[in-house]
Amino acid sequence: MEVLAIILALLGILIAPVLSCPDQYSPNYTHTEPGHHLTRRWYGVKALHPPMIAQKPYYYPWPATCGYPNALQPVRYCFLDKWSADNLEDVLNVAISYWGEAMRVSALKIILDPGARGNKHNYCGTEGVATDALVISDETKPGDDEWNGGPNCVTASTVGYKYTPRNQYPSPHRHYMKVCAYQPQYPYGTAELASRDIAHELGHVIGLQHEHQRPDRDLYIKFNCRYLQGYDEAKYAADIDAEALFEQDADDSDDELSLSQKMALVCHDEYYAISYFPNAREYISYNPSTSLKESHQIAQNNQHSTSFDYSSIMIYDSDLCVKTRNANKNVLVRRDNGGEVWMGGGVGADPAKTKVSRGDVARVAMLYESGTEENREAQRGVGWGVATRVKVRGVEVGVREGSLRGRDEL
Repeated sequence: MEVLAIILALLGILIAPVLSCPDQYSPNYTHTEPGHHLTRRWYGVKALHPPMIAQKPYYYPWPATCGYPNALQPVRYCFLDKWSADNLEDVLNVAISYWGEAMRVSALKIILDPGARGNKHNYCGTEGVATDALVISDETKPGDDEWNGGPNCVTASTVGYKYTPRNQYPSPHRHYMKVCAYQPQYPYGTAELASRDIAHELGHVIGLQHEHQRPDRDLYIKFNCRYLQGYDEAKYAADIDAEALFEQDADDSDDELSLSQKMALVCHDEYYAISYFPNAREYISYNPSTSLKESHQIAQNNQHSTSFDYSSIMIYDSDLCVKTRNANKNVLVRRDNGGEVWMGGGVGADPAKTKVSRGDVARVAMLYESGTEENREAQRGVGWGVATRVKVRGVEVGVREGSLRGRDEL
């Protein structure tokens, strides 16, 4: 732990004056609040390259505060209150260490906001703390098992850094990480498991989305919706259809959709899931035909690699939120061999085996370029490049794996 503390202290360097921020967008402005989150090779936001003009919905990597040769793009955090600081500081430090290799080969750093260092508990509300800092809060309540184990105590984070045009009013404290994971009185709330969950959430904050929600995920992963907690209740709700969501789907002969047809929509279309099966929303792939407008806008701003990363820290465990613990009834399984998938490759959800994958590191190296040979080397590798097709002199061609290095232009 002493070695870890030294490493984290070295990471917590003072932020230099802004040297390379967007010309027409301010770090203290945002366009929209996020829709929903829970507790991506890679899937996440696009890199923001010169002339640094963001496009809707303005979700990008965190801005640079130092340019080359000392490139620095820090995720700056603070704690909401004393309870959050006291309960989460240690597990957060361990979670940050998961991203150590990614930070070593990139301009990314995860550090305490400089303005928060002068107060005892690193509070976000302290004068001098940047309003665009990541607000970390512990959503649990001491001794309130009903709340802590209920549906409203959730772990959720914003994805990437959110910009907005200068002529729009800034939204303070727009970046957040809400944590309902550390409850040491229970076996499922240990510090080790909480750090694993928070490491996943930090991936979102950095700019990564769920690997299992890539638009092409059905080529690699099978989503067994019927094994997900809440399926039976969702089935009942869809059958009753109190909100009359399925009436518009009846054909001219007035034949109603069968219950199995309704559940196919509930499990794979966000429009229906939001009303009848909220748990399924975190498994629905980001496709135009199955996503709500806001989710689709966000997805349009995302990119994914040419290869799928079964070991990403951003993929859910096969048995997460499963109705019954049974190896034959997992929510997520590999399509090629029916095998299990585990967050960060941690078989059995074992924190000791969980790591940030090479694909995760590659994407961080692309989003947070440092200009070093180590950074360039981290970006290389079969399958880690952006999956895209571009037009060259009006002719659409496939781009070689890795040739774009995460950029949006040739």
